Amino acid sequence: MSTLVLAGALATVPVASAVADTYPATEYNATVSDSAPSVGTPFTVTATGPVGNHELTLTITSSTLTDSQIQIAGTKSLTKPAVNGVATFQVTLAAEGTCDLAVYDAAGKEISRQTITTDGAAAAAKGAAAGTNASAAGDALPRTGAPSLELAGLAGALALAGAGAVGLASARRRRFARA
Repeated sequence: MSTLVLAGALATVPVASAVADTYPATEYNATVSDSAPSVGTPFTVTATGPVGNHELTLTITSSTLTDSQIQIAGTKSLTKPAVNGVATFQVTLAAEGTCDLAVYDAAGKEISRQTITTDGAAAAAKGAAAGTNASAAGDALPRTGAPSLELAGLAGALALAGAGAVGLASARRRRFARA
């Protein structure tokens, strides 16, 4: 009987690796002071990374704005030295439109990507997109293997079936011992 109780208890305890569907967050982050800025109003992009990362690059691309309408110190892509792992960029967009802001580490690996919208749809986008940050390295990792909850359920069912078989065998043995 104690074997049955032990097997049932083990079947209900989830294994940490079996239910770990997400990966830990990366050391990188990027924030935008205003995800729906007004045309011609500067906003700040702050990129952070490990202290040892010496440079961070901000690149802005848009299908609705021309290169001359995107300004990060006069250009649409700027690399800055990171001080204690932080680089701050002042950005001004000279026309209404939507842009993708991408931040890259010193090795050229994308560490963050965000979309911002100026004016027009800005009022609607401001409420929906305020404070969003999609980290390319931490949030978009592929899922590999089988779904963990299904595996945990299958493992639990097998453990209970095994415990039931052990219990039946034990009961059968006791019944035949009495006869």
